[in-house]
Amino acid sequence: MHFFSNKFRCINYITLSILWVVASCSGGGVKSKSDVDGALTLNVKNSSGGNQSINPKTSLANPVIFEIKDSTGNPVPAARVEFKLVDVTDKEEVLDEMLPELWDSNPSDFKVNAKDQNSADEDIEDRVGRIERSSDKTNQSGSASVSVFSSVHYDKKIAILAKVVKDDFGANGIGFAVYKTSSVAEDNLSLLITTTNGNAEYAGEPFAIWLSVIRGGTLLKAFEDKITLNITSVFPESWAFSSMPNGSYDCQFLSGRCQLSGEQFVLRGAGTAEITIKDPKNIFDDSLSEISVLTGKPEGIILSLTPPEQGVTDACPRLEKRDSETEPCIVISADNDSFTLYPTIVDKGGNFISIAENVSWRIVGEIAKKVDKAVSGGDVKTFKPWQSDMGYFEVTSIDGFVVKNGYKIVPGKPSYYKIVTEHVGEEIATQPFLAKVTLFDRKDNQCDNYQGDRNVTLKFDSVTSSPNNTVPYPKNNESVADTISFFGGVGYNTIPVQVTNAMDTPKIIVSGDLGEALSDPISVDPGSIVLARWRTSANNGGIEFLSPESYTIDDRPNFYVAGYDALGNFKSDILSDFTVSTGLVGTLSATSGIAASPVALSSCFGTITAQPRISGVSAITTPEISFISAQAVAYQINTTHNRVENVGYDFDIILKAVDPQGNIDINYDGVKNLQFTVISQKSWLGIAPDMPDTMGAVTCNFVNGICNLPYPSGKTGFRIADSRQPTLINVADIDGFIPDAWSAFITPVRGAASEIIFATKAGGPTAGAEVWHATGDTTYTTSYLMSTDNTVTIAAALIDITGNFVSNASASWQGTATTLHPYLSSYGPISSVVFSPNKPQDSGTITASVPGYADEVLNINVIHGLPVKVDFGFENGLVHTAGECISLNMTVRDADDNVATTYNGAGVIKMGIKNHVTGSFKGRFENISGSLSLAQWTSGVGPRLRFVTGFYDLVSTTYSPTDFSWDAVFSSAPYNYYTGTT
Repeated sequence: MHFFSNKFRCINYITLSILWVVASCSGGGVKSKSDVDGALTLNVKNSSGGNQSINPKTSLANPVIFEIKDSTGNPVPAARVEFKLVDVTDKEEVLDEMLPELWDSNPSDFKVNAKDQNSADEDIEDRVGRIERSSDKTNQSGSASVSVFSSVHYDKKIAILAKVVKDDFGANGIGFAVYKTSSVAEDNLSLLITTTNGNAEYAGEPFAIWLSVIRGGTLLKAFEDKITLNITSVFPESWAFSSMPNGSYDCQFLSGRCQLSGEQFVLRGAGTAEITIKDPKNIFDDSLSEISVLTGKPEGIILSLTPPEQGVTDACPRLEKRDSETEPCIVISADNDSFTLYPTIVDKGGNFISIAENVSWRIVGEIAKKVDKAVSGGDVKTFKPWQSDMGYFEVTSIDGFVVKNGYKIVPGKPSYYKIVTEHVGEEIATQPFLAKVTLFDRKDNQCDNYQGDRNVTLKFDSVTSSPNNTVPYPKNNESVADTISFFGGVGYNTIPVQVTNAMDTPKIIVSGDLGEALSDPISVDPGSIVLARWRTSANNGGIEFLSPESYTIDDRPNFYVAGYDALGNFKSDILSDFTVSTGLVGTLSATSGIAASPVALSSCFGTITAQPRISGVSAITTPEISFISAQAVAYQINTTHNRVENVGYDFDIILKAVDPQGNIDINYDGVKNLQFTVISQKSWLGIAPDMPDTMGAVTCNFVNGICNLPYPSGKTGFRIADSRQPTLINVADIDGFIPDAWSAFITPVRGAASEIIFATKAGGPTAGAEVWHATGDTTYTTSYLMSTDNTVTIAAALIDITGNFVSNASASWQGTATTLHPYLSSYGPISSVVFSPNKPQDSGTITASVPGYADEVLNINVIHGLPVKVDFGFENGLVHTAGECISLNMTVRDADDNVATTYNGAGVIKMGIKNHVTGSFKGRFENISGSLSLAQWTSGVGPRLRFVTGFYDLVSTTYSPTDFSWDAVFSSAPYNYYTGTT
């Protein structure tokens, strides 16, 4: 706020606040230099009005005059001039060379705390003053004047700058003069302290405090400045809150006055208040003022814990909150045996007026349950507090005043301890924790109003070391002294304690000046899992798997991955991924889970590795796991080459007593009586195998579950002969140790070709061929007997040493030329030949030759074929007289007309005359030099034929046992004979 009007402002004053001090009191000037075109040089000089000294916010007594002359000293009329004001308080002297820089100073640098241009201008004007009037141009004598209104501050030095504007003269120059404001110390100022109502205020009513600058007994309106003051207030005490200045205050004076802090103050207690003001800079003399606080009219009713005559000092702190239901205006310790409430009529400041009469009481909240109510005289009530709580009393006076005073029964002094752990009885073994100790008064209220330090000792009643032998702190029944700082009745020990064994459920004991307290059992949980171990049962059950273990094949052990914290406390079984080493033959029940269960298929050993699915927990590997056989339930039959043997070569038969998984029962020992059943064929050549006796018991001595079967008598091993099909061996335990019979097949392996044999056809056994004859390593000769009726195929085959067909042989063939008909010679190379003899001989040979093998020779005996026809003739020729008796000779022959010399037997012959069958004849043929003769007629002795007339055809019939027939024809003249054919 300013005490001059803005209408006096001139636009050509500068708004600068540069704090320079000017030591020189005379005005100076800067001569302008001539331009290159020879323009005039001007000189600006203060001629009068410089060095004036004035009070702040006043006009200079005289205008300041500047003269402008050229270089010859002549006045320069009509020159345009500008003026600026610059703060030069901090400069000892203003020199001519400084003037251009002062003129060019930026006014915006000094627009401090300005919200807009007007406020900025006012701020700068307060600092340097303002130009009230000035000349635009010099007069005829070359002079220009300026009038100035001074700064509002004391002890300021301001430079007045004048500058010729460059114009037709072609030059400019700067001149200056100085004015200063008076010193504060010269004014002997003091402060007058006044309040809103002339320093007499009613209790509880707000008022303002004003400070006025006084000089010579009158208000110094020219004083405008911000002064820091130290203020102290002393005022009557009251139960209600008073607001008065105390401390350091910045007071902004405008027109010589300042409202202290611009706020309202309140005095509650009736009496006299004092205000003392001191100025650290000694601008003002010390000031002291009194304020009278007057008792007001009845304003309301309060409840006091003290009798009114003793002064109301403990009611609600703010009367305007007298209707609050939550403000705890009445605070009582639970240790008190009783407390009395006095209903009192007070003014707005809370000053006592009278005791209220005929009031009505109401207790709101839990107070009805937690205090014992009693009446003690008139309208005063006495109560007995118990448990700490909050609520309010509602009291209504007869004149309508109502008060709802909140109460609070606070705990009494500490009487005993209660203790819990930092996490309310749920702690972690790997983490130290604090004990939370709570103080309670004798009425079981928590002492939440207590603050202070108490010396205690702490100990555990039952703790043990962790599984890895980490000792708890403190040790069992070992006390630790500590100082606990309590806030709100609760404190924590400063030395952390720790239960290291998660299996413990100890109690923590605190002891001190209030006795001893015991916590509830502490539940201790393991820490985070950091390592894994193998266990034989879930949930840390069984034993830890630390050394090699052996199981039988029937066993299905489980190995659990147990997780532990850093102290070795079991946390939980861990979900893991499992792999087995190559030594274990079998499977796992699962490749992931919390347990691995190996299933062994045979005796084996190895390890299992588990990779826990918890970050940072390393994989673990079991000790060696061995599986051995269970009790034998069967005999496993094996041979030297695992039941695949070469025919004709020795091998062993091994019996193993095995469990259900096929593992040898190493505990199966002793002599066992066994019964064998063997199906094993002779070879193609007829060589028999050497196999276990099937007719009786065979003894076998088992050692560690294994027995090598004894060889047959006189043999060096067992042999199979035939390669066409496997050999079946069945074994049964006669003693009944293993009741079931068990079988095995031995697969034969045919040997390499070793010799040639003859067979009935090419292709060997699969073609149905039979062996005829073999020579070479084995003496096996058979002469082949055949008749002229037969045609035979003779094949050459290669066989192994046991006589098993290997392949057909491409051979060269040759027969005996002198005895075999037809002759067989030099056929081949072919695998077989066809031989069809036509003449019986005593013997002959057929030979097959294959390079690299011994020749194969077949002896052949040829005999006549079956009788198929009869030759017959008459003993005395073929011409006979009719009726002549004749004898008939007959010869039996095969198909090749060879006499059947080995034929003996009887026959029935029918004979007759051509066209006339005259009868039948019976006779017996006898072996007479290959001829057969008719022995008798049917009706007489001796064979006779009688022809009566004509000529007849003789037709044969069948006879026994050869059952063949023929025709014979007789003629009477001559009698020709023709033999019949079969």
